[in-house]
Amino acid sequence: MVASTKPSPALPSPSHPMANPGYGKRRAGDENPHADPDFAHLPPREAEIAVFVDHLDDGHAMGHKVLAAEHPRYGQQAMRTSLTCITEAGHLRWIKEHITVEDNTMRWVTRTYWSRTRRSAEWWAEFARERHGKDVTRDHQPGLARIEEALAAAVPDAAEPECEPEAEPDSEPDSAAYRALSALRTVEPRMALAEGDCRSLEPLAEA
Repeated sequence: MVASTKPSPALPSPSHPMANPGYGKRRAGDENPHADPDFAHLPPREAEIAVFVDHLDDGHAMGHKVLAAEHPRYGQQAMRTSLTCITEAGHLRWIKEHITVEDNTMRWVTRTYWSRTRRSAEWWAEFARERHGKDVTRDHQPGLARIEEALAAAVPDAAEPECEPEAEPDSEPDSAAYRALSALRTVEPRMALAEGDCRSLEPLAEA
């Protein structure tokens, strides 16, 4: 019998960097138990990276630069390309959510969700709706051209954005009128207002 020469997949080290508190990897939940064929539908490189990401703890940083720095075999370009494939396969999404923070003001944040179990686009759409959020994966998906990256390249020493946006706070806390309008969805789902609607109605509500 010939022994298998297939290398064991790389796993994260205990020192893998954490994201800012409250961000980083977040599990979508309700996953199947670990099994060998978890990522058999992916090409070999993407399957190995998916195993690596799957073994990260909640809160671990998932920017492509961090993953490339921590993975022993793949650099930034390979990591970006592979994350795109993994995203298209249904394992990774970025969801923008409106949350209450410690000072009781509302903030928009973009969170990174991971699912070991392969999910359909419809499943992720419902997942975002349940959180009264918006799927912004296309805006942050690694491998796609982004305006921010072009600007960063044009400005010396500008920090290139990671594929995971840590937080997107508003410049000013939301007003009581805005919070009341955005909270309507919790009282009456038929009156759920988009961010633009809340902003346009905010002066009337204040009056």
